[in-house]
Amino acid sequence: MKYWRRDGAEIEEAEFLQLYGDRAYRLIAEDVVGDKKVTTVWLGHDFELDMGWHDKPKPFGTMLWPDAELRWETEADAREGHAKVVGDLRRKYAQRTPKGGP
Repeated sequence: MKYWRRDGAEIEEAEFLQLYGDRAYRLIAEDVVGDKKVTTVWLGHDFELDMGWHDKPKPFGTMLWPDAELRWETEADAREGHAKVVGDLRRKYAQRTPKGGP
């Protein structure tokens, strides 16, 4: 299996394990919108690449609990994708809330 740092550089397993043990390094962003939790993290690996499901590593992931997972190639893509998911959820929840509501 191959591993990557947040900057995209390929690394050895020992460095991956050290970085993976640091929650602050793994966490990119986390938000709660309504009853949905959105978490974007550095995963450092991509088993889907190993399976041949795509041709570039996507070592970042956004989880929309419990509904979906999105994968990203770069930290910038992950941050942008997280912001889009959160923005879409906020618009969705704003449409549900009656004017003058909570």
